[in-house]
Amino acid sequence: MSDRCSPLPAWVVVSIATALSGCPPGGHLSEEAKKPPPMRLTYRWSAGQSMAPGVSLYDRRLEIDEANGRMTYESFRSPSDGGGEAIGLFTAPLPAGAVDRIATVLAAVLKAPVPDVPSRPGPGSVMELRMRRGEQEATLLFEDVDMGQLERAEPVVDALDGMTVSAMSHPVSALKLTVARDEGPGFQFILMLENVGTEPVRVSDPLSLPSDDPNRRALVRVARVPEGDDWGDNDLQWIPLPLAPPAQPRPAQGDVLVPPGGRKEWRTAPWKPKGARAKYVVTARWSDYTGPDRVGGVYRVRGALASRFLELEAP
Repeated sequence: MSDRCSPLPAWVVVSIATALSGCPPGGHLSEEAKKPPPMRLTYRWSAGQSMAPGVSLYDRRLEIDEANGRMTYESFRSPSDGGGEAIGLFTAPLPAGAVDRIATVLAAVLKAPVPDVPSRPGPGSVMELRMRRGEQEATLLFEDVDMGQLERAEPVVDALDGMTVSAMSHPVSALKLTVARDEGPGFQFILMLENVGTEPVRVSDPLSLPSDDPNRRALVRVARVPEGDDWGDNDLQWIPLPLAPPAQPRPAQGDVLVPPGGRKEWRTAPWKPKGARAKYVVTARWSDYTGPDRVGGVYRVRGALASRFLELEAP
């Protein structure tokens, strides 16, 4: 068990409890005392290799700001790699009593003993919880391979994940990736980046990304569906389809700007299916973790996106 995964020493528990309550250890606020300063709480879940300074392959953060009554969520990739999920910046009003509920759950968690559960082998995800109230500050950090700490922290993680789900229904600068078949003759597909938020967003131009870097690329790929119903993702043999150059030649842009509710489209080169009446699935991928988080004050999406499967049958 690593040092950062070991049971919390008493001083950390006191520090966290103090940060939550706004009271000095062993002290009580008098009736005349002012209301304790508002709390700022940051929850980060990360896993995988470092992709850019301060950003991991899987990375999501939730910030709760009691002072302005809002919570902000930022996602760089779907934890499940599920297709169709938006990534970017989300913000929503802080539910009434949310900070008190988190404080109550966390206080109970810290008083509970660490269950005697064997740790899992191999690297895992890291969970980090930072709290600040006035001059009081505390950090709780552990890995999910430490099953004892994970089991103890489960109630507070569940509460924070519930708030994350709530924040995700309020996208501000967020992109979703979809793929569609072009209406023209033959088989040609369209990769679409759609801004589902309320503010403009910047994103790296798919045509500017290299094709040989799995972490910096944009592509559409197609696979023939095996016979029968008993097949999974690992049974598919994907064929990458390159994006076609634009009809009107233009230099590749470093970034493109997508307005609120707008979308940008890129078409693939034509593709010819092999075999009549065969079934296929098509999906799109976009990935780029590099670059700044804002350009000219506009939020810039970084990370990885996947579309839902598009199913089709060749004539």
